Amino acid sequence: MAYNKINYYKRIIEIQELTLKLHNFKNMYYKEIYWQHIEPKYHISYRTFHEYLGIPAARELKKLNAKKPQAPSFFDDCKHEHTHKKSISSHTNCETTAIFCLDCGRQLSQPKTDC
Repeated sequence: MAYNKINYYKRIIEIQELTLKLHNFKNMYYKEIYWQHIEPKYHISYRTFHEYLGIPAARELKKLNAKKPQAPSFFDDCKHEHTHKKSISSHTNCETTAIFCLDCGRQLSQPKTDC
């Protein structure tokens, strides 16, 4: 699987939001925020911390999510024309069955137990 930076940008956004909250609402300096909150949790350097504050991570994450290819949905396209009753489990005198689509394999009914 190809490498992408989704988790990298999520981490940066988390650090940016924490920093913004502490800076604006608790009037903490960046150096205090770094040593009390960022360094113990994220183990990054002070220089990296400042680089993270300058990265437009939300914008970049939005771009990556827009590029992400959608997985083909086989269930939405299937008309479920070919179905069959399948035994899910059987015990002494009881059998649990459900109806399945032969084309996509999706279970179409709730399991029913007959004793």
